[in-house]
Amino acid sequence: MAIAVTNIDMLTQRRTYLGGALGAALSLWQGIALAHSEHNLVSVWKTPHCGCCKAWIVHLQAHGFKVIAADVPDTAPIRKDLKMPSALGSCHTAMLEDYVIEGHVPAREMKRLLRERPTAIGLTVPAMPIGSPGMEMGSKKEPFNVLLVLENGSTRVYQSYS
Repeated sequence: MAIAVTNIDMLTQRRTYLGGALGAALSLWQGIALAHSEHNLVSVWKTPHCGCCKAWIVHLQAHGFKVIAADVPDTAPIRKDLKMPSALGSCHTAMLEDYVIEGHVPAREMKRLLRERPTAIGLTVPAMPIGSPGMEMGSKKEPFNVLLVLENGSTRVYQSYS
């Protein structure tokens, strides 16, 4: 009878230990997930010598995004792999969670995208409009639109800047 109690005690201890270990692992995972969402990790592909791409990255960092940048000879293959239409291309391509971010998209709209979570490929600011983040030239500004790129490749204006 004493052996059965010892085995039950050991089993109870194991369950308690495993339950505690599982709880600790889940807490760690939740902490990592929370840290990722708080830091809004952005992966950026850009060409090595593009100054406006570097300036856009600085803009994102100033607005609380954590950025990992990779230099590539050409962003077009990345854009194609991520299903961003080439006609909407710019000088850099990025990923923010499950969304593609193309060009000089303001951090404000990227944060809005994460709040609203529309069904879409992502956001783009086609071309390189003067006055968009990373394309600042003193007080000179061109109006531009941030476009929401839908899953079928069509777009709609997400936000206008004038």
